[in-house]
Amino acid sequence: MPVTAVFASAALCLLPVADHARGPVTTAQDCSPARPAEVAGPPPPTGARAFICAVRTDKALGLATSTPDQVLLAHGHRLCAAYTRDDPDEPARLDAAEGVDVRELYGLLAPICPAADATVEADLAAADREFAESDAKERRKCAATPRHRPLIAPAKAVRLEDPRWPGTGMELYAPGTGAGVPVQSLKNGLVGAGPGHVAVRTHAGLPACVTLETYALRPPVETKGWDHVAEAGYDHRGGRMFFRASTGGMELPDLSLDGRTGHYRIRVHFAWFRGEGGKRRSQRLLIMAYPGQGDDLVTYRKPPGR
Repeated sequence: MPVTAVFASAALCLLPVADHARGPVTTAQDCSPARPAEVAGPPPPTGARAFICAVRTDKALGLATSTPDQVLLAHGHRLCAAYTRDDPDEPARLDAAEGVDVRELYGLLAPICPAADATVEADLAAADREFAESDAKERRKCAATPRHRPLIAPAKAVRLEDPRWPGTGMELYAPGTGAGVPVQSLKNGLVGAGPGHVAVRTHAGLPACVTLETYALRPPVETKGWDHVAEAGYDHRGGRMFFRASTGGMELPDLSLDGRTGHYRIRVHFAWFRGEGGKRRSQRLLIMAYPGQGDDLVTYRKPPGR
């Protein structure tokens, strides 16, 4: 007999005889019934239904798929009681008898077990605090960055207070063309372009402090304080002109000059924030846009080693 079957049999033997009575058996398919894509699904289950569906879907606890719901639920309540007692010796006994570590089952038990649910809520609160602390740290870092002092007055400028998470890159493309790899690859390591398309390479897992500037005239080239500066052309056909993350939903504000259509030049400045030992901690981006002709890619400053 397989080990899991032995554990399951042992678990069922520990249940009261009345709990072995037959009853409804919810299947994994019952928990996620097939439906047309355009039909909205029901709200997520809660309570006993949530626990039963989690066990059925994940094939947890080693119980047979034919185990009645009431038997499964009684077993869950027994595990909840063990989790709630928090007896330091009990997990080892349960592990030996059933092959489960009740201390690791709090996520599964949470819908029917207040003590386990409290652990889940505590974990979520701790994760929220950690994220808030990290976000506040990045906000302070962006706030401490010296503001860019344009050499000529921009028509508009936006310094984003909150750091952005652009992933592996951002794209600017004409409506209807969709995202995709630019025709000209990012050979310079920062900017790539093709018809109706500009891409900017960024670094996954690291936040970025972003400033956007739009000019009516070509701004002077600035390289001091930047690791990499490059420029490409873009034909704007109308509507908003904005970069969005290649993956995910991040979007930046509109770069167009009062909605003006036509050809623009997009200049991207990139620099690293470095921590102790020169370790890369986050990114800094200054993106300029101005009306101008030409589709050529121009690199004004290359990073060391390129």
